[in-house]
Amino acid sequence: MTTERAQALADSAFPYVDATKQECITDEQAQFFRDNGLLVVRNFLQGDELRAMQEQTGVLIELAEEGLELPEFTHPDFFYQPHQLTGERTPFRVEYVIAKTEAGKSLLGHPFLLKSVEKLQGKNFIPTWDSMVFKRAGLGAAIPWHRDAGTDFTQEETYPIFNVDFYLDSADLSNCLWGIPGSNKWAPAEAQQKINELN
Repeated sequence: MTTERAQALADSAFPYVDATKQECITDEQAQFFRDNGLLVVRNFLQGDELRAMQEQTGVLIELAEEGLELPEFTHPDFFYQPHQLTGERTPFRVEYVIAKTEAGKSLLGHPFLLKSVEKLQGKNFIPTWDSMVFKRAGLGAAIPWHRDAGTDFTQEETYPIFNVDFYLDSADLSNCLWGIPGSNKWAPAEAQQKINELN
């Protein structure tokens, strides 16, 4: 499948949400998310906000790469794994980015984000975790299929557990995020069976 074809399929399957043209997601878009477990919001970060996030998270990636030169580097917030093809130790994840970046902290008060989460969760909600997963050009660690957000632990329809992800750079079919619309409704056993097949 070409990148253009994949993009066309995604564009036709998802409602078009542009953060520059609306204050938050609409009721219909919120329902699409509840039904499918996925929603793409375009243009959420741009200009100075986007540059600040890219620069500040870039510093964390550089620190992770410097850790490659120090085999004893075992900071609990920096994660490594062997590359699928080369076996080389490869950085792929940094925990608690909000605490490590001013740009991350500013997202906690972003009006579009707060209003959209409120539409899904109501006025009282708790952000519980933040992580950055990244792939270095040509050297990205493989991320196996998995189920995010602890959906195995709740059947609560009214106040779902979910992730809000930010994608800061361009991606193609070799390093983009893949998802299965509707898999948020699967029972744990069904989800695990599909994960086992895909991996």
